[in-house]
Amino acid sequence: MHRITSLRVSNPMIYDLNISPTHMISKFVQLKRLFLDQIESIYMEKILRQLISLPFLTSLTIFTVDCIKNINALYLQIFNLPALKYCQLSLKEDLTRELLPFANSSYVDNEKWEELISSYIPNLRIFDIQYENCFNSIQSSWNNFLFNQSVPNVQINKFTSSFWIEQGWFFAQQHNQSNFTDRTIFYSTDPYRRNTYTLCGQSEEKTCLNIRDNNLKSVRHVHIQNKKAMINYNYYFPNVVALTIDGDFTKSCDSFSTILRNIIPLKQLTKLIIECSPFSFREIIELLCFMPNIHTLIFLSMPKFKGKYHIIKQSEKFRLFSNINTITDMTIIGSLKFEENHLLINSCQHLQHLVINTTIDDLELDIRLLSSKYHCHTLHYCSLCILKATTYWAMKVQSLIQSDKLFNNYILKLVGSNLYLWW
Repeated sequence: MHRITSLRVSNPMIYDLNISPTHMISKFVQLKRLFLDQIESIYMEKILRQLISLPFLTSLTIFTVDCIKNINALYLQIFNLPALKYCQLSLKEDLTRELLPFANSSYVDNEKWEELISSYIPNLRIFDIQYENCFNSIQSSWNNFLFNQSVPNVQINKFTSSFWIEQGWFFAQQHNQSNFTDRTIFYSTDPYRRNTYTLCGQSEEKTCLNIRDNNLKSVRHVHIQNKKAMINYNYYFPNVVALTIDGDFTKSCDSFSTILRNIIPLKQLTKLIIECSPFSFREIIELLCFMPNIHTLIFLSMPKFKGKYHIIKQSEKFRLFSNINTITDMTIIGSLKFEENHLLINSCQHLQHLVINTTIDDLELDIRLLSSKYHCHTLHYCSLCILKATTYWAMKVQSLIQSDKLFNNYILKLVGSNLYLWW
C-alpha cells in the first residue's frame, strides 16, 4: 500500500465494500495518479477530504454516475489539493436551460485570446482549441452565410501572427459536407500531440495555417464518418489503437478493410466503436476478423441481423471470429432480441464486462443465459450492466437469482438508471 503510485477504481460496486481502497485512500502516501470511474456523489466528499493528505497526488480523474448537488464545494476541495497538476472531471449536475448566442465568434477572436494569455497565463504551455459549426444541409446556404459572418477567414488568418508562431501554436480551418450536415471546424493542428482525428465529409475544403498538420504519430483514435474522405486520405496513422465507424459506406466489407489498412494498422487496434452501423452483423464479424486484438467493442448503433441465426453461427467467418477474438468488454446500446444477444455473447469467449440495453420481457432470459455460461465455465464474466433499468427490474433480478440459485456470490445494485450485477 505504501508503494502504490497509481490507482484506478472503475467498478461502481467497489465503493460500497469495506475493503474498498477508497475507504483507506489516505494510507496510499506515495499515490501520484488516481482515477475514480462510475462513482456516486455520496462518496465524493469523504474521498476528497482524504486526498488533501496525499503530498504526491499530481493527477486526478473523476467520472460520476449521478448528479452533484453542490458542485462548487467539490471544485473548492479539488483546488485545495497541494500537488495537483492534472485534473479531468466528468460530472453530472442538475442543469437549467440557458439561451446562448447563435454562431458566436468569441471563441475564435485571436485578440481576446492574446490579451487573456499575455495578461493572466503568460506561462501557458498548451493551447488546444476546436471550434465547430454544424448545420442541417437543407439550410446550408443560410448557415454558410451565418458562419461567414461569425468566423470570417480574415479573422482566423490572424492566428498566424508572431504571437502564435513564437509559441509554436498552429491552426487550420476545415469545411466538409455529408448527406445531412455541413460542418466547419477551426482547430489546433499541432495540439501537443492530439490523440483523436476525424475523417469526414463528401466534399472537403481545408485551409492549413501552418505546415505541421500532418504530424499524425500522436493520434490514438481515428473517427471515420465518410467513405470518400477515407478513400481520398493520403496519410497513415501508425500508432492508432481505437477506431470509430460512423457514416454511409456502400462498398463491401472486404473493400472497406482493404482501404482501412492503407490508413491504420488493423491488427494494432484494441477498441472499436460502431456509432452508426452501415454493415450487417455478418459484415461486422468479417471486419473484426482483421482486428484480432480488439478487447473493447461498443455498439452505439446495432448492425442488421440478416438471415437465420443458426446459419450465421455455422458460417466459417463466425467460427474464425469466435476462435481468435480477445474481446473482454462489450457494450450494446441498441436494443436487441434475445437471440441476437445470445449470438453476440456466444461469440466472445473471453468476455468479462457486458453492458446491454434489454427489455423487461428478455430480462430473465438474459440473466439465465449468463448464469448458464458462468456455471459451464465457458465465459469469464465478472460484471453485467443493464441500461435504463428500474427498481422493479432490480427486484425481479434479485428474486430470480435467489429462487433459482443462479449465482453463488454476487452483488446487485441499482445506480441511477443502470442495474449492475457483479459476481
